[in-house]
Amino acid sequence: MLLSIAIPTYNRPLEVVERINELIPQLTSDVEFLILDNNSVPEVEKCVLLARPELRDKIRFYRHDCNIGLVGNILRGLEYAEGDYTWILGDDDRVCDSAVTNILRTISEHPENVIYSFKSLWSSAREKTVAGTGISCYLHEIDTFHSQLFISSLVFHRKSIAPFMRYGYHFTYSMGGFLAPVLIALKNGGSFTFSHLTLVEWGGECADRWHPLPVYTGIMTLLELPLELPKQDYAKLAGLLVTHVPAESALLRVLLKGEILLPPSQARYLFRQINSRSKDARRLPFRNPRQIFETILFRILLLLPTPALGIFRKLVGERYNSVNLADVANRL
Repeated sequence: MLLSIAIPTYNRPLEVVERINELIPQLTSDVEFLILDNNSVPEVEKCVLLARPELRDKIRFYRHDCNIGLVGNILRGLEYAEGDYTWILGDDDRVCDSAVTNILRTISEHPENVIYSFKSLWSSAREKTVAGTGISCYLHEIDTFHSQLFISSLVFHRKSIAPFMRYGYHFTYSMGGFLAPVLIALKNGGSFTFSHLTLVEWGGECADRWHPLPVYTGIMTLLELPLELPKQDYAKLAGLLVTHVPAESALLRVLLKGEILLPPSQARYLFRQINSRSKDARRLPFRNPRQIFETILFRILLLLPTPALGIFRKLVGERYNSVNLADVANRL
């Protein structure tokens, strides 16, 4: 089997049926299809076979006994796939008509690369295919790290990452655990391809979209991988990761006014943890004086909320009027 297409899903049976309808005309004898159900209600397999009963023998279904999380479900897809290469497809991303052809073409031109990253919304400026070897080259060729976290644009070489899959599970908390074995494989001399071809159209924001707070809290922990990077490459990786962590002002809005209402002690703890993990990557010399001032002010606000409120309200309050300043003081 050359290619496995794995769809990790949770409570989106209609979207899975849509992806199946888009993919079935593209499948060949060298391509298998599997769906990983993260304990959905109703069961995805029943919904799919109700809509397309003729596909019973053409799709492999796996249903977990409990919800193992988004990253866990992705890693299971990489484990259960039997093809030499695995495309992890998000259940809400529309498949292009030439997606499978584009994958097979790229694989034939650049065989046995650790990872293939295809053009997406976050790499829209990519006009040509770039291939390289080693983690240093990979880090310096990345257009944005968002393109590496967008699973529907990624194809993995199973044998290249299999020896390092344990790192994926060790780093599930980072929300980028599926990249952990990739980074280790690249450190060991693996190759990569950034393709200018497209596989999907991003499904966009949806009502049941996962909350970004786990990414804010975990993404910087990928720096703890045993990559043994030179200082320059370490700084490059840190700079790519920190783009996923909001500045102090935006982070306060998430913690205090976001969809998840946290107890004051937990909000304060997360604020400190997220900032402590990202502070080394936020180089003050590259920030303007206003940003430096606001950083200092937010840290004073964290320690001495009531005295800092007057200054905050007078100098920068108008810029952040979506934050209830009294609420900030009371909660912190």
